[in-house]
Amino acid sequence: MTGSNSKVREYKALIDPVYEYCIIPKGDAHIFGHPEVAFQQLTVDPPNARTLVTGGGFNKTVIFEVGTVEIGGLSFDHVEFAAVDLPQQIGFEAVIGQSLLKHSSVTLDWGHRLLRLTKAS
Repeated sequence: MTGSNSKVREYKALIDPVYEYCIIPKGDAHIFGHPEVAFQQLTVDPPNARTLVTGGGFNKTVIFEVGTVEIGGLSFDHVEFAAVDLPQQIGFEAVIGQSLLKHSSVTLDWGHRLLRLTKAS
């Protein structure tokens, strides 16, 4: 993933079509140029603040765009992300949600344990 400030990071991610947004950790969102992720201490939320329902309950977060997300040979520009710290024990660092998947087609082949992602036309 390349942030809007050109910083680059790779993630072990879960694809979950239930999540409205893609998710990365709050610290990474800050590194990608979004210091408003620390807004929990503020009395007034920034305009991009949202409350999301996740597996851990309700999470206050900020929504922001990243420059480019690359998965395999596909590249997606201007994808919205939410900054949420996921528990380490779940085994992945990020979630690919609807904010990216709405620009693609997903084919699941359970028999061959294969997921195919293609860009929507």
